[in-house]
Amino acid sequence: GLKKAYQKTKGSITALIKNLNLKAVIEDFEFILSMHDPSVDEWSNFQDSIDFINEFAGQAKKNMFFAFDEYGDTLKYDTSQEIIKMMRSKIQSQSSACYLFSGSYESVMETLFVDSKSPFYRLARVINIGYLGFDELKKYMIKKLSDYDIEYDKSLIEDILDFLKGHPYYSQLALQQMYLYHITEKKAPTFNELLNIIVQSDRNYLEKIWEDLSGSKENVFILKHLSQQPSGIYKMAKEQNINASRALKKLEGHGIIYKKDGGYYFYDPVFEYWIAETINV
Repeated sequence: GLKKAYQKTKGSITALIKNLNLKAVIEDFEFILSMHDPSVDEWSNFQDSIDFINEFAGQAKKNMFFAFDEYGDTLKYDTSQEIIKMMRSKIQSQSSACYLFSGSYESVMETLFVDSKSPFYRLARVINIGYLGFDELKKYMIKKLSDYDIEYDKSLIEDILDFLKGHPYYSQLALQQMYLYHITEKKAPTFNELLNIIVQSDRNYLEKIWEDLSGSKENVFILKHLSQQPSGIYKMAKEQNINASRALKKLEGHGIIYKKDGGYYFYDPVFEYWIAETINV
C-alpha cells in the first residue's frame, strides 16, 4: 500500500512523486507536493490535510478512520482555538471520515468535548476508558507469557498490577519488560527489579513532567504530600503558607490528580512513586 511505497523511497519527496503507486494520489491531491515547500503557508497545508482525509476516502468509496493521539496537547499552542475551530468546521460537514480523539488526561479532554461551552460539544461520542480490570489483566498477562514460554511468578503479576492500579500504559509496559527480562536473564524479575525497570524506562518523561510542574512552590509541596497520603492537604498548606485550593484546581485541570471520597489521588501511579522516592522538600 501507500506505507510500503513510502518506505521504499526512504522519505524522499522526489522519489515519492516518481513512484507510480502514488501517482494517482499525487495528481488528485496536489497539496501533498507542497508539504516540504517552505514558501507554502503551513495553515493552508493543514486545512488541506483535513480535507484530504474525507476526500481521499470519498474517492475510494470507503469510510476512513483517522486518529489524533494526545489531542489535548493542542491546547498548548498559541493558535489552539483557531486550530480547533477550523477542525470542527470541517469535520462536522464530512461524510466519509470518522475521527478518534484520544488523550491521557480526562479533565483536559472534557474541556474539549464534554463541557457545554466546549468546541466539540455534542459533536462526538465520549468513551471513558479508565483503568483496566485487575482480573482481566491478570489473565491476559499470564496467557501472553505462557504463549511465549516465558517464566512468570503469579504473585509478581498480582503485585505489579495492584501497584499499577490497572493503568493501561504501564500495564502493557510491565508485560513487555517481563518478557525482555526473561530473554536476557532466563528468569522472572523480582517486584523491585521490575518496578525499577519501569521507572528507568520512563525517567525522561517523569522528569519532564516534574520540570513543568515544579516551577510552582504550591505544586511541589502538594504533590510531595499526596505521594505519601491522599488527605491532610489543607493542614499541610496552612503550615507551609501556600494556597492549596488554587493549586489543586490547576493540578486537576492538567490531569495530574483527581478527587475521590475527600482525598486526592494521582492518575499516574509511577509518577506518584517517583516523586515519593526522588523529590525532597
